[in-house]
Amino acid sequence: MAKAINKNRKDRKFSLNAILSEITPAKDEERRVMHAAAFVMKTARTIAGRKVPGVKVMLVGSVPKNTALKGVRDIDVFVLFPPESVGSELEDIAMPIIREIVDSLGTPAISKFSQHPYISTVYDGFDFDIVPAYNLLGRNGKIKECEHGCPVDRTPFHTTYVKKQLKKPGEVRLLKKFCRGIGVYGADMQHSGFSGYLCELLVIKYGSFMGVVRAAGVKWKRGDMEKPCMTLTTKPPNDMERFRQDEMIFIDPVDPERNVASAVCITCLETFVGACKDFAKKPSREFFFPKNPPVVRNIPDCVILVLFTRMEGVTDDVISSQLSRVGRLIEKRLECDGFGESTSHDFVSGENLALIIKCGKKTLSSMMTREGPPLCARTEFLDAFRKEHSGRKISTKKGRLVVELPRKYTTPDALIESMLAENTPKHLRTSCTLLSGSASLRDYYDSPLTPQDVKDFISRTLSKKKSWEW
Repeated sequence: MAKAINKNRKDRKFSLNAILSEITPAKDEERRVMHAAAFVMKTARTIAGRKVPGVKVMLVGSVPKNTALKGVRDIDVFVLFPPESVGSELEDIAMPIIREIVDSLGTPAISKFSQHPYISTVYDGFDFDIVPAYNLLGRNGKIKECEHGCPVDRTPFHTTYVKKQLKKPGEVRLLKKFCRGIGVYGADMQHSGFSGYLCELLVIKYGSFMGVVRAAGVKWKRGDMEKPCMTLTTKPPNDMERFRQDEMIFIDPVDPERNVASAVCITCLETFVGACKDFAKKPSREFFFPKNPPVVRNIPDCVILVLFTRMEGVTDDVISSQLSRVGRLIEKRLECDGFGESTSHDFVSGENLALIIKCGKKTLSSMMTREGPPLCARTEFLDAFRKEHSGRKISTKKGRLVVELPRKYTTPDALIESMLAENTPKHLRTSCTLLSGSASLRDYYDSPLTPQDVKDFISRTLSKKKSWEW
């Protein structure tokens, strides 16, 4: 009985309300955010209004929805242009106006590109994205058709929808922090996880953070699409088939033809479901505030670390996409060449770019067996195989012609070096260092000159435990 009481007292130490108080911005922080946003928006209205009649400026994202986390410095301002005024020339007309807005703020401008080009700047300590978009607000709040539009133009509608439907913004903060803690937050190329908007829709659908946790841990099953499929709309999209390649489906209530969860990869989905199951069984603050990754004790020989440097003017999304592509190419080639099942993990943090490749075998024999046609094949096929390998010993094995050939690559690092010379994108080619084997990797890992975030990346990748178990 005493043990049960002590256990209950220990369980009561964890509190979602305590977590929420830690992650909710203080009133002073909220005032600073709104003061900075108000000034940027006023400047944008003044300048854009002089250039194009009917332009509107809107604050979007987590700040106006009241779902921002404490300490998050990102603020999104949309400058909405009437389609009838700019037509297909949005970029040519809008970008000079956006630059003039930033110049008036007296802050540096960094050009970026998503579906539309936009400019990032820092004002009063906050990171602002000033984004030009089409104003698609039609009658009765519906989206107007625009042949030049793109998904980013829906963002203002997302903000309006969430502000109307969300009753408990604190529950979204808990879900966002949970996703950050387990490493699945962000719909960008580097994370391929849960966007802030998806977190908001999940809370709207299931009512609370714990509602989402219970649903993901128990109710999310493979359905007719062999995916977890959630929808907030009674009107399904006209063509559900278009989403068959997506790992998770959540129909956008603002635009039924769009899947809000299209960015979520299978790894993030499985991690999220697993974390929800574990949290429901044993909640702890480690899901929200994970400890530092464990120090690597043993580094397998079949691990290769590739370090890159980047060129200026290239966004993290582009770099991450390129690293991921190179990693997939290396995985396939290693497996085809006999090095066993291989996986790759990419990392982008400021100037530090890395790729970890884990393969099944460290070395292969100098000779490899190539299979030819079966002995029952037509004579011309058998003769063609013998002619192709004339001068070599051809034998039979399990009813097929076979021949022993010298292997081009006997170690994975030699193959990877060759592939990097051919496939490394130009944005990463300025420098490339390959570290292979436990000894060289251990020296790099233990060096005081190695950046801590790269060490943490190695630790996370090689750890056999989940982040909330560290």
